[in-house]
Amino acid sequence: MARSDQVKPLAPLSGHYPRSDEVDEAISAEFDLHRRSCCLRCCGCVTALLLILAVTTLVLFFTVLRIKDPVLTAEHVTFHQLLRSTSLGASNFTVEITVSMRNPNAAAFRYENMTTRLYYGGEIVGEGGVVPPGKTGPRGRKQLNVTVEVEGGKVAGAERFVGDWRNGNLSFHTEMRVPGRVKLTDAIKKKLVARLDSDLTYVVDTQQVIKN
Repeated sequence: MARSDQVKPLAPLSGHYPRSDEVDEAISAEFDLHRRSCCLRCCGCVTALLLILAVTTLVLFFTVLRIKDPVLTAEHVTFHQLLRSTSLGASNFTVEITVSMRNPNAAAFRYENMTTRLYYGGEIVGEGGVVPPGKTGPRGRKQLNVTVEVEGGKVAGAERFVGDWRNGNLSFHTEMRVPGRVKLTDAIKKKLVARLDSDLTYVVDTQQVIKN
């Protein structure tokens, strides 16, 4: 007896098969979501970098990039050839001033000629103290020696001279100006003036100078 093989038909699969347009829409939505996520991350990174840059700029501006005038300090003052008599008007004398210049900036201070004046009784009695152009290094300190020629006649001719001489004290005022500039970069540079205003008292008996 012959054996017969019967082929049974496959049962249809149940469920929903997405159409091609639905697949495209799903892929497009997933791509848009991924793109928006990347954009948000990029915007966050850019914002963070801008904030860091802004903070760094502010810190540099208030520390390194902030340009200040150099500071002059009279370290030592000596009067030479100042006679201990009221015949002062017959001769001139010199005043030697040792000055310390401190540069607080992050770049060198390049200065020009120094201007020095000595006052007595509100009048200029000596002027000069020429110092050749030079520079003080970044956050550095430099010593300058200045000699001023003083006209004895102008000192002795002042109304207060006789009284001051009898009291044993001559009160002078010195004024120094050193113009120059600091250049941090090609875009950041500034003209500055180092200044010194100091009162000096010359003690006649001891020939000492008191800086006020």
